[in-house]
Amino acid sequence: MPPASKTMDSEPRLVDLADVLTWKLASSTPVVWRTRYENLIERHIRATAQKSEEALAIVDALALLPHGRQRAFLRAPLVASRVLGHMKGERFDAGPIVKSLMAELAIEGIDCDLFEPAWTALGDRMVNPGAGATCREGERIPNTSIVVDSAGPIDFSLRQGSRTVHPSENERTSVVRKLARAAHGIAMTSIPAFQLWQESVDAIAIRTSANAAPFSSGSLNFNARVSLFLNAHGRDVNQAEIADGLLHEAIHSLLFMFEETAGAFVSGIRTAEDETKIVSPWSGNILFLPAFTHACVVWYGLFWFWQAALDRQSWQTRHSQFRRDRARAGFEKRPSVMISSDCRSRLSPEFGAALEVIEQRICAT
Repeated sequence: MPPASKTMDSEPRLVDLADVLTWKLASSTPVVWRTRYENLIERHIRATAQKSEEALAIVDALALLPHGRQRAFLRAPLVASRVLGHMKGERFDAGPIVKSLMAELAIEGIDCDLFEPAWTALGDRMVNPGAGATCREGERIPNTSIVVDSAGPIDFSLRQGSRTVHPSENERTSVVRKLARAAHGIAMTSIPAFQLWQESVDAIAIRTSANAAPFSSGSLNFNARVSLFLNAHGRDVNQAEIADGLLHEAIHSLLFMFEETAGAFVSGIRTAEDETKIVSPWSGNILFLPAFTHACVVWYGLFWFWQAALDRQSWQTRHSQFRRDRARAGFEKRPSVMISSDCRSRLSPEFGAALEVIEQRICAT
């Protein structure tokens, strides 16, 4: 059995996740990585303000908010996605940020020209124009700060490759109930896992697809702390599947935040069209190399979570055993061997060291 994680006060390393994701003890790693990421976003938007009148106006308007709400606004994934995209060469899209900032100002009772309904940056409230601070309250998963976005303005259709729509009221109620029960199950299995999930995710967007697609969860690197759950209302989607998705996307988010502050796991990324592809030994899906690196870490964390679930009998044995064995089966195919020598040369030394450790630990069980 791997050693228990220690609380780390020093600068965290990727290899530290080999201990963190065994879910034995609480660790400072998620908090430290998240803080570094949030500080990076704040520095970027203030740097952008020196070059853009739109960004400068945002910074000036932010000064009207209480300090706590300023920080929350700058940390919101809606803001981060546009700031990071701009830093990587995209045009700075200030429109959605400005609209959300106006909603924040209205909630604080600060007069602003709000002509249409506007959502806050986190998607937890919608403010109606002409009604002062009167607003529609968003929903949160019980006993957490995580927002459930079931009606927000973000359109995930492009990411999914098919049209996504907001769930009906019955679908929303069903998914929120599942999310609450799955979160409770995670906490009953491992408090460190529950804490990492809360530190790595701000919002869960629930959507349905226009076609009859199965349940899926997903993450976006520019929207690191938003998890997308598609068609989670289906009767065949059980709480274990939801819990698996919650942790799956939380680990992705944590890795995205690490890469933004400490450097990408894969160097020399050009375009998707000429990027190396690898067959996932877990899902059988075709993955680009950056996604494959994430998969190795994500499935490692899921293996230890479902092993803990078996040890504590916190979920039905058949669900825990199936998911644990599925995670282990991928590692038995030796993911490190599946990476060609050319691709291996493009991996960061830190990721290479982490992959060696996590693969050895799984195969030793």
